[in-house]
Amino acid sequence: MDAICIRVKELRKHLDMSQVEFAKNLGVTNAHISKIEKGGTVPSDALVKLISKEYGVNEHWLKSGTEPIFIEQVEDETEKKLTDSTAVFNRLLLSDSYALRGIAAELEFSFSNITDVEYLDEKKKMEYLAVVKNMLSIITQYNVKIKELLGTEQMVLDNVFDQHIECYKTAMEQCIDEYKNLIKYRI
Repeated sequence: MDAICIRVKELRKHLDMSQVEFAKNLGVTNAHISKIEKGGTVPSDALVKLISKEYGVNEHWLKSGTEPIFIEQVEDETEKKLTDSTAVFNRLLLSDSYALRGIAAELEFSFSNITDVEYLDEKKKMEYLAVVKNMLSIITQYNVKIKELLGTEQMVLDNVFDQHIECYKTAMEQCIDEYKNLIKYRI
């Protein structure tokens, strides 16, 4: 049985709805919902979008199982990330050090240039920003490790340093290849 079928049933039960109620709100028959829940058919993309819209469900969760389940939770998590990251960045911008403030301003300017996608259509925006997000995730992942090592004075161990840098380099090269393919074939 396809996992999306299990999630549709899980969602319906979480909402404490019968198949009839669930189906009626979507404009499909309860037999269709029953068939989906039993794994006899997979919901169409249109039905997935409709379920997402009608019940406030994270479409990504329906398709892949990646939580959170509800859009409201996604929005809450997004708001928390924005608030936390803004606070961290503002501390740099308000630093007593002229040099730190200058670097922070340059980082903010660079980030705004990288993420300025107003001229792209919606699909291309998503593709481009997904690649940028992947790059930044890699940078974050490895820089957090390196920052921890710097904080504990363990960077003097050349083999540990080299190992982290090599992993970082490999991951970034893969991401750059993905970026090249995006530019070459999609944008």
